[in-house]
Amino acid sequence: MDRQEYSNFIVQEIESNLGDSYQVEADKIISGEFILKMISKNSALRLVIKFRLSKDGMAPSGIAPLIYINRLESFIKPIVLIHGLDYSLENEHSIVYSTSNKALYGEITRKEHGDIELKNLSAEYLTSNIIPFFKSRSTIEGLGDYVLQHDFDNIINIGLGGEYPVNVLKAITIAKWCGNETKYQEYTKGLQVWIDEDRNDPNYAKMCDAYQGALDELKSKLESQT
Repeated sequence: MDRQEYSNFIVQEIESNLGDSYQVEADKIISGEFILKMISKNSALRLVIKFRLSKDGMAPSGIAPLIYINRLESFIKPIVLIHGLDYSLENEHSIVYSTSNKALYGEITRKEHGDIELKNLSAEYLTSNIIPFFKSRSTIEGLGDYVLQHDFDNIINIGLGGEYPVNVLKAITIAKWCGNETKYQEYTKGLQVWIDEDRNDPNYAKMCDAYQGALDELKSKLESQT
């Protein structure tokens, strides 16, 4: 199966399963990568598919779903930029999916299949993994259901967009907006401890004023909303 045929199949599956609240925009295939965008009033979904050479032409080597929540990103971005922290296009998303069905994912991305079998496996992965992720995590409340399960020490490992401490700032914001004061305090105090520890490390000390400024401004803005 060639890349265009596979990409067209994915677009059809997404459109039939996601519903009509999103406008689907398929980008061109560039350098072995296909990006499918789904835009709504409150969020944007992205599905990035990478390809590898196979005996029949091309096959998927990676499938990465990402969610961008407008309210969260538009709130965080000015704070991050004014304090000189990185908010690059590459990391400009709210959450990226970590597959729960590694066996099926590996079957699609690492093994050789005929066209029909590849389509069947991909449809199964979309309907059982990607579509539920898009539907359940594309609001602040849905994102909070996932993020707030995690202790502070694990926050940087759960797929929140942005380099440290941007991903932690997003977790703090989610906790506050979801009304979880316990997690809000845990995450803010945890980040403060890490910043204080970094001041004693010559590899990180030069960034601590920026980290502190961003944390202080974030807390001020969040607490002024309540």
